[in-house]
Amino acid sequence: MLTGNWTTHGKHDPTEGSKAKEGVKFMTKLAIALLIVALGIAIANTAMAQELSVGAFGGVNSATVKFSEETEFDLSRNVGVNAGGVLTLAFGDRFGVELRGMYTQKGVDVSATGMDGSYNVNYVEIPLLATVNLPIRGASRTAVRFFAGPTVAFELSCRLLAEAGRDPVDIECSDESVNALIESPDYGLLFGVGLGFGAGPGSVTLDVAYDLGLRNLNADDPEVESFKSSTVMVSAGYVVPVARLW
Repeated sequence: MLTGNWTTHGKHDPTEGSKAKEGVKFMTKLAIALLIVALGIAIANTAMAQELSVGAFGGVNSATVKFSEETEFDLSRNVGVNAGGVLTLAFGDRFGVELRGMYTQKGVDVSATGMDGSYNVNYVEIPLLATVNLPIRGASRTAVRFFAGPTVAFELSCRLLAEAGRDPVDIECSDESVNALIESPDYGLLFGVGLGFGAGPGSVTLDVAYDLGLRNLNADDPEVESFKSSTVMVSAGYVVPVARLW
């Protein structure tokens, strides 16, 4: 379980849970639809000039987890970082496919009477994204970009940090005293919007993305309680074309 003895079940409003689930379903369908449409258009336009680009990016994460049941503890977002590389295959000026590989930090902060803690998980994550670029009229080499696709995240490390009075705790999630193992790999959908503009031989990218975990991470007793990752990512990067394939 995520936090061992930290979590207990409280009163749960089924109406709020239903609305949240409907919202997640809508965003999931929207991301899948964008991926299918963009990939379909890209495949149909393989006769277009195909440009291969490479780049790097980095930024900040605001992460939490979503429980299937209400908890008596206050949960708040955990701040982390993301950084990695990207390989992009563009089909003309508007469509493309993007493969990312990144280091990303997720988790959640927990607080209760007499205790504050955080749950920190580090991953290597690999998203495969379809991209759609909409050039801005009157702005040379500038476009709004939309992207969406599946992602898989492999756990590198997991730690629990807590302070209760004068007894700070810093232990691995696998420690038997806390029983906080999680399932790995995690998988989900990553989708977002950004701005790209020309700078020198390449382009600067500014992105805001939502990383929606779809796997129940509760490795202790998934039938009793489930929780899934939920991460907002803000990043900046630079991409340079390296080859024209057609």
